[in-house]
Amino acid sequence: MQCLKEHEEYMHHAKWRPSTVLLMMCLMGVLSACASSISQALPSNAEQSATVTPPSNANTLPVISVSNAAQLKIARKLPLEPSFSLVNQILWRQPQEIEARTGHSTIWIGKFDEASVDTRMINYAGGLIGKIALSSDGRLLAAPVNDPNRMKIQVILWEVATQQVIARVDAYGAEFSPDGRYLVLNGTNVVALWNTTTKTVERTFADAGIFIDKTSIPPIAVSPDSHMIASTDAAGVLGLWDVETGQKVRSFSDQVGTVRELWFRPDGSRLAARIDARIQVWDVKTGGSVAILDGKTGDVLDVAFSPDGMLLAAVGADNKVLLWDVVNGSLVTTLNIIDPEHTAVRSAAFSPDGTQVATGITALTNDKKQLTTPEIWLWAVQQ
Repeated sequence: MQCLKEHEEYMHHAKWRPSTVLLMMCLMGVLSACASSISQALPSNAEQSATVTPPSNANTLPVISVSNAAQLKIARKLPLEPSFSLVNQILWRQPQEIEARTGHSTIWIGKFDEASVDTRMINYAGGLIGKIALSSDGRLLAAPVNDPNRMKIQVILWEVATQQVIARVDAYGAEFSPDGRYLVLNGTNVVALWNTTTKTVERTFADAGIFIDKTSIPPIAVSPDSHMIASTDAAGVLGLWDVETGQKVRSFSDQVGTVRELWFRPDGSRLAARIDARIQVWDVKTGGSVAILDGKTGDVLDVAFSPDGMLLAAVGADNKVLLWDVVNGSLVTTLNIIDPEHTAVRSAAFSPDGTQVATGITALTNDKKQLTTPEIWLWAVQQ
């Protein structure tokens, strides 16, 4: 049963199933280059500003800051459709709309107001095997999937409003550039830019996105100004590549382990990496390491920056959500997840206006043998 398989993932604190890892290893030899023909044209996306949007509900919810983060309390719970699975990822780009990846086959889209929640589902039977990406204007979703009919891993793009598949490309993962010009594709030992205007691969990045240990997809992240791409090279060293030239412009120093995932601070000045149980933060301009955050929570499963870039939320494999001060690297608070022994937490995201934190919650029954219907909990500063 799916619920028991998801429970096995929870009990072993694993982000990837062993079967998924094995599948990825087997398919690596047969995957074509990530630059594949696109079935239909992608619409361009609106430019995303690196500045913080003023909160639309400032009269009722204060912006979460370093000084008041310890006052976060549960403000609301959004029920997801019954799926009996873990909430593995949350994307929150629109004020009252959240996209969430649940389990290994479902993307949940929820629009909500003060009184109700309107939900839609995108299902893919082959299985979602990695992070979903949302365009800056909220119109497009991209996700890597296991396509059993084609015996390969592909990135599929959906139009959010219609839930229609509008493109397929052979790649392990993808990220949208914030300015909407590119879909950045992570393929077989290559990172490529697919231009949304010309509908072609515009350039590739030498020595970027290289598989090191064959157990995880090499990370990619696009800077908020869309000028740089962060990834790892053939030696596993984190670096920065210029979008316009395709050349590597910087390596980051004092790396403490294998980089699994990457996130830029909203203003682009910092780059955070998930390195097993720790988060390492670098200064983008100098390439120097500025902080190593270790909350002793087991492997870090998800990371999210606040819109002002001052706070960083980290979800630990022990079901704790830690909030860190990005400036001095100090732990600000730990979200008080009710009954953490019976609750699986896998994801977190800040609201676009910085007034709330969303966490993906799935509870276990008392006998710990079955997952219950998941929820998204919204946290706000207690007034």
